[in-house]
Amino acid sequence: MPKDGAYGYAVARVRAMEPLLLDAPIYQRMMEADGLGAALKILGETNYARWMSGDDVRYDSVLESELESSFNEFASFVPDGELIDIFRVPYDFHNVKVLLKSVFKARSGGKRRYDLMTSLGSIPPGDLSSKIESEEYGLLP
Repeated sequence: MPKDGAYGYAVARVRAMEPLLLDAPIYQRMMEADGLGAALKILGETNYARWMSGDDVRYDSVLESELESSFNEFASFVPDGELIDIFRVPYDFHNVKVLLKSVFKARSGGKRRYDLMTSLGSIPPGDLSSKIESEEYGLLP
């Protein structure tokens, strides 16, 4: 398929996915909810319900799962995968910041916090962690 047609297809797919987004009334209901449990219940009425299994549902893990799914979905039909990586870069910066703070904290006797990292970046957290901790910054993209 020529690139022009591929981008037309990508635009059509994105437009078809728009009804799955949270709209203003849902946000309003969540903001007016009595607590986190009520807000999660409202979120459970949406497309996000597929990530809410079990009794101990964490809001941030639901959002991260949905973002990861969206990135993977977009990567499946966008003609140039580097476009998706552009949207993942802020999460790479977040992970670098977490790792650097962790290294500095460990040097002063603190504990490292790998649990604050996210899998949404373009660089796998394990690879990023090993390169930052070994101070091999030249191997980073």
